[in-house]
Amino acid sequence: MDLRDAVSAFSPVVVRIRQLSASHFALAPDKLRERAAVEEEIQGLVADIASRAERLGTTLDDMFRLINASLAATRKDTAAPTGEYARYLADENCRAHAQERQIERQIGVLQRNLETATASRIAADRACAGFVAGYARRGEAKAAAK
Repeated sequence: MDLRDAVSAFSPVVVRIRQLSASHFALAPDKLRERAAVEEEIQGLVADIASRAERLGTTLDDMFRLINASLAATRKDTAAPTGEYARYLADENCRAHAQERQIERQIGVLQRNLETATASRIAADRACAGFVAGYARRGEAKAAAK
């Protein structure tokens, strides 16, 4: 089975994942059991696609890109997100990108702080080593003076 066959075989699965995601979004947060069942079904479907992608020598993300492009080219109802659910997904995406950028900035600050702290520690180690080395001579000079 080649990639084209996998894309056509899994297009209905992606439509099902979209439907399940929309129903998961519509469920009230207090319906934990129902939400868990939907999440489990989605994870099972994604795992099937991932195993096929691995056998074909591609990644899950690439497989989803190909399937989504194929679905976008069709005129059928593909259960693409709309309305409030589409806005929610867009907001989640923006939040994730913003959080990633914030963490990258924080990592940069921490790396600069680490460089400064390392330089300070090295300077302190050198000063301490110089003090200890000089202390023995000063002590000898005091002992000889007595």
